[in-house]
This record gives sequence, C-alpha cells and structure tokens, in this order.
Amino acid sequence: MVDHRRRFAPPRPAPEEPARGVEAALRHVAQTPSVLAIAPLEDLLALEEQPNLPGTVTEHPNWRRRLAAPLGDFLEQPENAARIAALSGQAAE
Repeated sequence: MVDHRRRFAPPRPAPEEPARGVEAALRHVAQTPSVLAIAPLEDLLALEEQPNLPGTVTEHPNWRRRLAAPLGDFLEQPENAARIAALSGQAAE
C-alpha cells in the first residue's frame, strides 16, 4: 500500500532551520478540521527560548520572561506575519 502522505508531502526542513520547521508545523495545524488552533507566542515569533523549562525553579525564569520589544514591532516583521498566516491557512502578503 502506498502512503500518499509521504509521497506528496513537502520536504522536511533541515534541523538547522528551525523557523522553517515551525512554519511547516503551523501549516499542518491549519489543514486540520479543527475550528480552533493555539500556538505558543514563542513559536509564532520564532524565539529559541521556551517560556517554561520543567524541573527548574531558580535556574530558568519560568513564565517571567519579557519580549525584547513591543509585540506590535514583532508582528510587523514579514517572517512573523508569514508564520501567523500559515496558522490561519492563508498566504502571507
């Protein structure tokens, strides 16, 4: 039996290109029949640091990190707009 998902799937992004992997995951979520999709802000903005590191208390600023700039500045960046568009199933302008 032929697995058509593998045959017609786009190539996987390289591990050294995590932003492409995140965008591919968001496009995949957008293709599901769900009417609601949630993505971490850190993924939408392609931030490398995660907001919570389980098992740490003082070693990592769990849930206390702040963005380096106002959110609007991040949302105006074309690469971030592309990831948000991928999640909504639209092409970025």
